[in-house]
Amino acid sequence: MKKPEFLSAVRNGHKEFLKSFEGMSHDSMVEPGVVGNWSVKDTVSHVSMWKAEAIRVLYYVEQDDKPPKIYAGKDIDQINDEWYQNTVSRTVEQVMADYQGVSKQLLKRLEDLPDDHWENPEGSVQISGELVTTFIADNSFDHEAEHAAEIRKWRERCK
Repeated sequence: MKKPEFLSAVRNGHKEFLKSFEGMSHDSMVEPGVVGNWSVKDTVSHVSMWKAEAIRVLYYVEQDDKPPKIYAGKDIDQINDEWYQNTVSRTVEQVMADYQGVSKQLLKRLEDLPDDHWENPEGSVQISGELVTTFIADNSFDHEAEHAAEIRKWRERCK
């Protein structure tokens, strides 16, 4: 995917994710059951943590360095559970501020990523055999789409 398309996908993913819980009350945002026992607030926090991981990876890419794996000895469920335990006490307002902040920073870092990472993917840094842009997509707009669908289904069930 070329840079303009990718940036558009990041912007649209952000917008569509926000729409999935638009207009919800504070009480609804903290009600469990959206994804397992997670609430909408917890799901937003989860998405934010993975976007923050994408930002961390981009930092290494900007330094022409290979990012260390966060998965060392852990599976994704363990990482998600650790992050959940670290963020569960945050308020809806804090979680939303985190989400807006990481979303803005991710977009800025992607806009600033040199063109050779977009035009010459073979020369781009890879993470576990996949292109950096694939990793970023998986942890931003693709991830947001996955959880937006879950939030919409949950809202439909709760009507």
